[in-house]
Amino acid sequence: MININQPILGEEERREVDSIIKSGYLTTGAREGGPKVREFEGSLAKYLGVKHVVAINSGTSALYASLIALGIGHRDKVLVPSFTFLATANAVLMTGAKPVFVDVRKDYNMDPNDLKKRISKDCKAVIPVHLYGYPAKIDEINEIARSAEGVRAIFSLRHGHDDRKPLFNCFHSRRLLRTPRREIPGRAYKAAC
Repeated sequence: MININQPILGEEERREVDSIIKSGYLTTGAREGGPKVREFEGSLAKYLGVKHVVAINSGTSALYASLIALGIGHRDKVLVPSFTFLATANAVLMTGAKPVFVDVRKDYNMDPNDLKKRISKDCKAVIPVHLYGYPAKIDEINEIARSAEGVRAIFSLRHGHDDRKPLFNCFHSRRLLRTPRREIPGRAYKAAC
């Protein structure tokens, strides 16, 4: 059998998992999360040079939260790639909005030329998805979104990273985040991007 992916887990990852189990913080009702989550968010915010990072349980939840934060709902349209994981369109549907599929290029990423053709007055957002480690044309897509009145860009980094700030490798079946050593503590996290 040929696996789609094989996680690389060593002693360091085993020690981190063991320390979490021994700490008693497998889950917490605390709004700000447990100590490891807070440590991860703080380290990632510092690495990215941003004020806030919010860790979330899945890519679907991250996209849904982003859409809700932008006030997207019934009668709105959201542009998504025609070739992506089902969660991209599902997050849009969960808000009551309608996903509009945009053709992809040969690298499986959203085609900016087709994006221009599909924007309408009902479109409120565009969600390009970096796929299989190939970065989408972020600058071009962001410029198209900015030039269309009322359209916001939400960048899904579940399968890749922003080509301007390399951060991690994401394994798509489990979204296991492998962070650079010593940059972000605790090298294995379930990632929501």
